[in-house]
Amino acid sequence: MNPLFEREQLGVALGALASAAGLDPATSSAPVPPARVRTRDDRVRWLLSAAAALVVDADPLPLRYGELPRRLPALGPVLLVARDGRSLAVLGSARRFDVLRPDLGRERLDRAALRTLVAGEREAAATLELTAVLGALPEKAAARARVALLEARLEDEYVCDAYALRPAPHRPFGAALRRMGVTSAGALLGLCLCGERLLWVLAFALFGRAALSGRMEPAWVVGFLLALLSSLPLRFASVSLQGAIAAGVGALLKRRLLAGALRLGPDDVRSEGAGSALGRVIESEAVEGLALRGGFSLAVAAVELVLALLVLSAGAGGVSACVLLVGFVGVTLGLSRVLLGRMRAFAASRIDLSRDLVERMVGHRTRLAQAGPARWHDGEDERLASYLAAAGRVDRVVVWLGGVLPRAWLLFGLVPLASAVVAGAPADGIAIGLGGLLLAQGALDRLREGVSAVTSCQVAFAVVRPLFEAARRIEPAPPPELTLPEPAATAVALDAERLVFRYRAGGPPVIQSATLRVVAGDRVLLEGPSGGGKSTLAALLSGLRVPESGLLLSAGLDRRTLGQVGWRARVASAPQFHENHILCETFAFNLLLSRGWPVGPEEITEAETLCRELGLGELLARMPSGIMQVVGDTGWQLSHGERSRVYLARALLSGAEVVILDESFGALDPETLLTCLECARRRARALVVIAHP
Repeated sequence: MNPLFEREQLGVALGALASAAGLDPATSSAPVPPARVRTRDDRVRWLLSAAAALVVDADPLPLRYGELPRRLPALGPVLLVARDGRSLAVLGSARRFDVLRPDLGRERLDRAALRTLVAGEREAAATLELTAVLGALPEKAAARARVALLEARLEDEYVCDAYALRPAPHRPFGAALRRMGVTSAGALLGLCLCGERLLWVLAFALFGRAALSGRMEPAWVVGFLLALLSSLPLRFASVSLQGAIAAGVGALLKRRLLAGALRLGPDDVRSEGAGSALGRVIESEAVEGLALRGGFSLAVAAVELVLALLVLSAGAGGVSACVLLVGFVGVTLGLSRVLLGRMRAFAASRIDLSRDLVERMVGHRTRLAQAGPARWHDGEDERLASYLAAAGRVDRVVVWLGGVLPRAWLLFGLVPLASAVVAGAPADGIAIGLGGLLLAQGALDRLREGVSAVTSCQVAFAVVRPLFEAARRIEPAPPPELTLPEPAATAVALDAERLVFRYRAGGPPVIQSATLRVVAGDRVLLEGPSGGGKSTLAALLSGLRVPESGLLLSAGLDRRTLGQVGWRARVASAPQFHENHILCETFAFNLLLSRGWPVGPEEITEAETLCRELGLGELLARMPSGIMQVVGDTGWQLSHGERSRVYLARALLSGAEVVILDESFGALDPETLLTCLECARRRARALVVIAHP
C-alpha cells in the first residue's frame, strides 16, 4: 500500500503522527483542509493552525533533496509534505525509516525509497535528462551512476516541507519530562548509583576483612575483584543515563526558552534594553549545565551520605560520628542559603555591567561625536567596584564551602575515632570507622559541589524566568476549518470602531474612540504631531498591540479569530526606522521576509523588479552577488535612505490587503520620495501612510 497521504488527508496524517509519537493531541478528530488551501503559504498557515488545535507544536523546515534522508533522524517524528501537497508521516529511523500508512499501519522504508516517494516526480524528470548518459552503461553501473548524478543535480533543490512535531511549549514542563521518559530514566539512574556504590563498599569491605584477619585467602581476593567488576556495568549504565537525561532536559529547556523569547511582546523587549536581553541569553546557557551538574552531584551525594552513615554507625565512632556528619551536612546547607543571597546580588551586578557595556558599544559613535572625552568613562569605576565587591562576597562563602568544611570534617571526624582508639576499640571497628570517615568526606565534597551548582542555577533561572513563563502565553490560532474570503470578495479591508488603548492600567488613554475604515483601493494619509499616538494606532491596526476596548476587524473577522499569522498576512506594517532592522542574511531574504522560504525564482524576480522601481537598481548592480548578497546586521554599506527603501519593499512584497507605512519616507530626498510614494500607491491594495504635517 502506498504510504503517502493524499492532499485531503493532510489533517489525518498530522493527527495520526501526533498520536503515534505519544504527543497526546488534545482531540482525536483530524481536521480537513478547506478547498482554498492550494498554495504552499496557505498550507503552512493551515498546518500551523491545525497543530495548534491539537495542542502540538509543528516546526516548519524546508528540506532540499540532499538533506532529505540525512536530517530526518535528528528531527524525530516529522511530517513531510511534498510540493504536490501529499504527505508522509515519519515516526523515526534507525537504519530504515518507520512511517505510517493511510490505514494507520506501519511500514519501513530505506533511504532511496523514502526519497523517491517524496521527490519521485522531480527524480523522474531529471532521469529523463540523463537517459543518454546512462544508456551506454551496464545495468548495475547505470543504477549507481543514476543515484550519484541525481544527488549532484538535485542536491540544492527544494523538494518538500518538513514539520517536526513536538509537545506544545506551554504544556507543563514536568509532564513533558515524563513524556520523554526523563523521569523514568532518573529513577533508573538512582538505582544504578545505589547499586554501584553498594558494590564498591562491599568490595572494600571484603578486602578489609581479609587484610584485618591476617589471612589473604584467594576467596577474599576473588570476591573483591568480582564486586569491582560487577560495578562496571552499573557505572557505564549511569554514565549513559546521565547523557540521555542531559540531552532530554537540555532539548526541552532550550525549546521552552526559545518559545518564550519569541512570545515576548514589543514592550517587553523594549523596556529592558539590549544589554539586559543579552544578560538573559548568557544566563540561559548556564541554567542547563548548572542544573544537570548540580542534580547529578546531589544524587550521588545523597547515596554516599546514606552509605557513610551506615558505615560510621557500624564503626568505632558509632553514633557520635553520625551526629557529627549530620551537623556538617546542616552547616553546608546553611552556607548554601547564604551563598544564594550573595549570588543574587552578584548576578544583578553582572547583568548591570553587561547592560552598560552593550549600551556603550551601541552608542559609541554618538558618544564620540557629542560627549566630551572627560565623560566617556563616567560611571565605569563605580560599576566595576560594585561588581568586584559582590564577587568578593561570593568568593568568601565559596572558600568556606570548598576549602574549610572538608578539612574541618577530617579534623573533627577523627575525634570520636581517636576516643575509640584510646578506649581500646577492636582493629576492625577502627578500620570501618576510618573508611566511613573517608567516604563521608567524598560525600560532603559532592554535596558542596551540588549545592553550589544548584544555587547558581537558582540565581540564573531567576534571570531567565520571564522567558520560561512567557512560553505559557497562548497566542490564539484560527480554527483549521476557517476559510478566509478571497481578497477581491472583501470590500472593507480594515474596520476599526471606537478603539481605546492605555499603556498601563489606570493611565490616561493614548488612543480614545478611534474609528477608521479602509476599503480596498483606499489611499489614507494620517498626519499629526509627535507623541500624538500615530505609531500606537499603527501598532493596533497591525496587531502588534491589543486595544483595551473597541472593535477591530479585517475581512469581517477579529484578530482572535484570524490568529496572529492570519492577521499579519492581511495587514502588513513597516514600523518607524529605529524599530526596523536589516537581518544578517541575504538581501533577498530581507526583502521577502514575509514569504515562506526557500522562495521560487518568480518571487526573486518580483523582488528585483520592485527594487528597481524604488531606485535600488544601482545598489543591486554594486553588490558582488546581486540580490543574493549577504548584507549582514549592519546593512552592508546601505545608506539611511537605502535601508528605508528596503523596509518599504519588505512591506509591499508581503501581499497583504492593507499596508501601513509609519514615517517610511522621512529619510528620502524629494525626488526619491515621489518615486517611492508612487510605487507604493501603485502596488498596495490599500495603503495607510503616517507622516508629520
